[in-house]
Amino acid sequence: YDWDLFLAQMTSFREGGYLHLENAWDQASGEKTLSVDLEADKDTPIIVEGVYLFEPSISRLSDVRVLIKSDMQKSTLAALERQAHRNPSEYLKIKELWYMQFDKPYFEKHEKDADIILEGWAA
Repeated sequence: YDWDLFLAQMTSFREGGYLHLENAWDQASGEKTLSVDLEADKDTPIIVEGVYLFEPSISRLSDVRVLIKSDMQKSTLAALERQAHRNPSEYLKIKELWYMQFDKPYFEKHEKDADIILEGWAA
């Protein structure tokens, strides 16, 4: 992740009310081909969703941090199902290991940093 770019873009959006992104991730295609233009009034809440948003430099921008706590096995299976249409099974097996080796410990480490924890979500 390019945290410096993300931080600059979110700071600009928060302070200036405008955000332009190019080559953003397109969930449907699995490619970085999405262009986005957003405008918002200064007092408009900005909701940002993402797995690694507890990154300290990014987390400091947040007024409220919400962690959706879920069963890791169910979440992993749901994520793999969403990606199955565009990735070979070999890649999905590696991705499953990645989730368990990196994502699970990340969530456990940063649970204490959440202002709100929503529990019990199931895919």
